[in-house]
Amino acid sequence: DTSGGAFSITLPTPTNGRILYFKDIKGTFNANNLTLVRHASEKIEGLAASKLLTTNWGSYQLTSDSTDWFLL
Repeated sequence: DTSGGAFSITLPTPTNGRILYFKDIKGTFNANNLTLVRHASEKIEGLAASKLLTTNWGSYQLTSDSTDWFLL
């Protein structure tokens, strides 16, 4: 819920098969982004950078291969 303002979540250490779910239940991700921050040197979707979630009412799933994170 980013209705009170944008914020960041640091992802946990990648673990093979782990799945994380994020859902914008208030419809505020466009105005107040949720930023997924890497735990260490792993990549998110092949990029060594944080990932912004910006779609109102969006639903996101991330999975890990024990090295990096990928959107499903």
